[in-house]
Amino acid sequence: MDSLEGLDFGIAADTFYECLEDEFPGVISMFSDMHSQRVMFVSALKSIDQLYDNDRQLLEYIELLGEKHKKAGVLKIHMDGGERAFSKAIDAAGPTIDDQRKLRLKDAFTKLRETMGY
Repeated sequence: MDSLEGLDFGIAADTFYECLEDEFPGVISMFSDMHSQRVMFVSALKSIDQLYDNDRQLLEYIELLGEKHKKAGVLKIHMDGGERAFSKAIDAAGPTIDDQRKLRLKDAFTKLRETMGY
């Protein structure tokens, strides 16, 4: 996994899943393939980071992510813990990125929750 302009996507993925496991002990065992899961997380984070200046495409992408998460059985309580884990992941993965970029990445998770009705 790589980095882009101060954001280390591998650290983001590792931190996210570590924090998610802290929030919901045993949740990691629900994923059949953690390598694939991390790859999907990194891909989503890269897409969000790259699409942020294109509101329409970003919203379409976030809506697609929301649909996939709902189909997978992700509930509001999971999204609550996921948002905390995501925030920690962004902070850990990008300690030197500017506050505006951090906020826009974290805002994407809020938009994800909204599209899911949570």
